[in-house]
Amino acid sequence: AYKSLNRYLDGFVTFVLANQNLWFLLFNFHLRCPIKRLVRQYVYRLVLIMQIWEPSFNEVFKTIKPKERRLSMQVLWLAMFSMSSFLTTPILDRFGKINKKTVCKLLLNTYLAGLAALKKD
Repeated sequence: AYKSLNRYLDGFVTFVLANQNLWFLLFNFHLRCPIKRLVRQYVYRLVLIMQIWEPSFNEVFKTIKPKERRLSMQVLWLAMFSMSSFLTTPILDRFGKINKKTVCKLLLNTYLAGLAALKKD
């Protein structure tokens, strides 16, 4: 399941990097949308993207209570979506030759390791 989560991350980062303008448009739409309620189809598609990860995430963290597991997954997604804004801009390029996919993998795996350590307590 850890490998699956990393493969999903690879696909996510690869897509964002290959379609930076499209992702920026999609991601920033809901952040800057002046209307209070988003279009149902838009929200539905965002939820579908997040649900791709859910079976593997649930398998890895099946001992965590469902409510806490869902919150943990939402926090992970908020972090990944936030990282995607850096993927669509050259900001990370200013720090030298930082591999954007490596930064995202480090974030994902550090978070997963932290959750694994917490679930042992």
